[in-house]
Amino acid sequence: MKFTYETDRLILRVLDGNHASDVLRFYLANRELFERSEAERPDNFYTEAFQRRILNHEFNMCVRQSGIRFWVYQKSDPEHVIGTVCLRNITRHVYQSCETGYKFDQLSWHHGYALEALRKCIQIAFYELNLHRITAYIMPDNAASIRLGCSVPALNWKELQERMPWCGASGKTMPFTALSAPERICRYISRIRYQHPACSPCSFLQAYGRKSGNPKIEAIACS
Repeated sequence: MKFTYETDRLILRVLDGNHASDVLRFYLANRELFERSEAERPDNFYTEAFQRRILNHEFNMCVRQSGIRFWVYQKSDPEHVIGTVCLRNITRHVYQSCETGYKFDQLSWHHGYALEALRKCIQIAFYELNLHRITAYIMPDNAASIRLGCSVPALNWKELQERMPWCGASGKTMPFTALSAPERICRYISRIRYQHPACSPCSFLQAYGRKSGNPKIEAIACS
């Protein structure tokens, strides 16, 4: 995994404490917006010293691959942070899963930047970190974030009746979950195998290849 990635219009960077002033400027510009849907912050959150500690901590987490936060810049303006996307609570062993989160400067909305950055982040998670499942927890009244989740074809959602510390009185969030190709294949095979226990694994893959319209999977099954 690298510490800097690029898309057509964006730069995604892992930052350390040397960029505390840039990150603080981003948070101050969007303080009212972000505080509506996030957990209560400590009194010194909006200080450069606090942001420096957080950035250094997150940089070390990235090195250990226990959590990764990318800060997003426009290629046309590589000095100003416009948003952030992250992979947090990375769980290895049999789970190979994580959660994702994202927030963007309100002045950068409606340009597709968040979608572009999130797609890249999912690509990194699946193809470089070899994760199989990514979940984004979204409050049901966060219409902009829900629209973003619905714009990513890999993400599916259902309402979770579980109280989270940032959910307020309703205690509800909407988890959008992305599954990698191997995970989707395993889930499909398990379902078909339960319904048709006499079928062979080759038959499962052939059926999945036809269902998904992926001739490569069907060819592998027949090889």
